[in-house]
Amino acid sequence: MLGRVVAALSFGKKPITYRDSKLTMLLQDFLKGTCYIVMLACVSPADNSRVATLKTLTFANRAKMVHFDQKAAEIAQLKPETVNFDGPNPSKLRAVNFDGPV
Repeated sequence: MLGRVVAALSFGKKPITYRDSKLTMLLQDFLKGTCYIVMLACVSPADNSRVATLKTLTFANRAKMVHFDQKAAEIAQLKPETVNFDGPNPSKLRAVNFDGPV
């Protein structure tokens, strides 16, 4: 499942379904570009691990090709906050007295 999500992101496909597996749900913030992550690809030189090593390197290469627009991610993260903001609260502004205590 994670491989499908990374492949879709690397090719710019939308929509992305993060709920298909627990791993993609855990990595959702990274996959959306709202945080940083370090990825290690563990491979083996053993002949009997050749197929697994090739699959791991293919996945790591796809993950490397995923690029995010950081500004778009920040805007998406701040959007819910701006929807709830109605402007200054007049009752609280009246309670503030800059010359001293009220």
